[in-house]
Amino acid sequence: MGWRKWIVRGIVYGIVAAAGGGALAYQRWTNPGAVREQIIAELEKAFPGAEVSVDSARLRILGGIQLNGLRLSRVDDPEKHEFLHVPTAIFYHDKEKILDGELRLRKIELNRPRLRARRGKDGKWNIDGLIRPPGTLPERPLPAIVIHQGTLSIEDLAVPDRASVLEVNDVNLTLINDPLLKVTLHGAANSVLLGKLKLAGAIDRQTGETHLAFRAAQIPLTQDLAARLPFQCPHDLFVGLQLSATAHVEGKLSLHPKQPLYYEVGGEVVGAKLSHPKLLLPYEDLNLKFHCNNGELTLESLTARSGKTEISAHGVAQLPCIDQEFEVHVDCKHVVLGRELAERLPSKLRDLHEMFQPDGPTTVHVACARHEGEWVPLVDGSPSTVSLRPEGISLSFRNFPYPLKRATGAVDYNLHDARVKVDLTAYAGDRPIFVLGHWTGKDEHADVKFDIHGNDLAINDELLNALPTQPTNLQTFAAGFHATGKLDVNAHIRKEPGKEFRNEYHLYFHDVAARWDA
Repeated sequence: MGWRKWIVRGIVYGIVAAAGGGALAYQRWTNPGAVREQIIAELEKAFPGAEVSVDSARLRILGGIQLNGLRLSRVDDPEKHEFLHVPTAIFYHDKEKILDGELRLRKIELNRPRLRARRGKDGKWNIDGLIRPPGTLPERPLPAIVIHQGTLSIEDLAVPDRASVLEVNDVNLTLINDPLLKVTLHGAANSVLLGKLKLAGAIDRQTGETHLAFRAAQIPLTQDLAARLPFQCPHDLFVGLQLSATAHVEGKLSLHPKQPLYYEVGGEVVGAKLSHPKLLLPYEDLNLKFHCNNGELTLESLTARSGKTEISAHGVAQLPCIDQEFEVHVDCKHVVLGRELAERLPSKLRDLHEMFQPDGPTTVHVACARHEGEWVPLVDGSPSTVSLRPEGISLSFRNFPYPLKRATGAVDYNLHDARVKVDLTAYAGDRPIFVLGHWTGKDEHADVKFDIHGNDLAINDELLNALPTQPTNLQTFAAGFHATGKLDVNAHIRKEPGKEFRNEYHLYFHDVAARWDA
């Protein structure tokens, strides 16, 4: 019968031992300090490059572990600047594994986390190298991660004189690791700078290859945002810029640790207002569509207006220096010529404006290309040119101010050799006047050749008042004849580099009645 006693005693002792072990396990997993240490150990396994701190942790009655004050900083950062701060979080663990002494997390909820991604002057990010290196095989799936009302702050100090900070708020994001080697993510966010964002993508845990797709709607496009874009442009490009618009952007990007970043972005800007000291005109109701594929920025279409002027454009440029590598075509219809517009024209066209004093609407066409900051021919081989097509304007040549009306034709400025070609037809009454010539260089180096001719022009006060008074007063001389009738005019405007203007006027009178004052 003794053996029966030993059986009973064994059962009792087993129950006591199990109860004691259970009590010890319960004490270990419900003790806030022990729970806190276990959480820190698990996070440091997941992020070997980070130093983890937790203010407090405790088991929740309804399941999960409540964390307060979760902070991560780099192990190699002597000043311990935190890159992640989570005020509160809930870690849901596998209850079956906890009895085996293992804390295995299956889901993490982060409430109002704040992630600070910062790139220093050396070009390195503060979040590089925090997790397991790419190329090694993961042993178990990551817990599902759910972010509620997070904040992402991106600070770029790589270019000291153009440091920028971008903050994205109200981040709601879900990451799920299923299957083992694939993490999928999707979510949404808001940004004062970028508007409403939607994000989806996938990450390969073994290779580190990442694919993301995004959409940003109702972006409030301003000069402040333009100044933060990653374009290496001259500092004065944004000086005086006034911009107000709404933009919509969507795109995708792919990143592989051993390959360059691939990205493709497209979007549109609607209802923009734009002005800049270097633009010919201030623009209203500007609408455009663009596409950017791995550094090649294509302007698919642009339309705008400025008063009665209608603008359209298309072109292509290379990032990041869009002012150094581009080809663009711009048409501005019904541009009203005047002094204010002349101040914004290239110097050669400005000099030409002063010489002919045009007044009225014209069409301006710009077709130009730059390579490595130098003007080059277009893809079709034609030169980079700024062209004016007058729409029946009036003219008055500075050195022969005979008023001409209804001028049409062409004024072409070659940007490569700074040569202006003029071919205009205007009218004096019902008689045509032809203006042909070119202008190269400026000031004392100018090379100028213009010919102005017309036939059967009426002799009247307008013609007499246009005659020069120096070195001989032709106005007084011609007025002394009290002539009526017609004449043919040939004027030759000449200037060689290093010399003064040398002008000739040839007048052929016919069908004339005259009374000369002796």
